[in-house]
Amino acid sequence: MPTTESLLRSASILLLTSGEIEDFDAALAEWIGDSTDKAQRIAAVRRAAVDLAAQAKALAEEHAAVRKRHEATADRCGYLMTALLTTRRELGEGDKIPGVARMQKNGGKAPLVGLAEVDPNTLPDALCKIVRSPVADLVRAALLAGESIPGVSIGEVGESVRFE
Repeated sequence: MPTTESLLRSASILLLTSGEIEDFDAALAEWIGDSTDKAQRIAAVRRAAVDLAAQAKALAEEHAAVRKRHEATADRCGYLMTALLTTRRELGEGDKIPGVARMQKNGGKAPLVGLAEVDPNTLPDALCKIVRSPVADLVRAALLAGESIPGVSIGEVGESVRFE
C-alpha cells in the first residue's frame, strides 16, 4: 500500500497534468481504477486539489492587490485632472487641454438630489413601489403548524462529506 506522501505527490501530478475537467475525470477514474485503497486515493486527490486551490487563491489575492493599487492610481489621476480642468474653467482658460483631456457632461438623466433622505412614508403611493414577498421563516412555521400552502413543502436537509 502506498504511503500518504506518495499518494499526495501522485495526486498532485495527476491534477497538474490532466488538463480540462473532462480529461481529468477520465484520468481520475483510471488512477483510482481497481486499487484496494480507493478512499485514500480520493482523499489524496482532494487534499492536493485543496492545496492547489489555496495556492491559486493566494496568487489571485496578490494580483487583485496589484490591480487595486493600479486602479486607485488611475482614479487619483482622474480626480487630479478633474480638479485641474475645473480650475481652468473657473479661471476662464477653458476646460479642454487639446490632445490630453476635456470636461464633458455625462449622458443619462440628471440625479435626484435629496431623495435618499426623504421618508418614503411621506410620499404619495403613486410615487412608491410596494412589494410583497414571502418570509421564509413564517412560511416554514405555518407548514410545521399544519397549514397547507399550495406549491410549497419542506424538503430534506442536505448532506455533505466531512473529510478527516
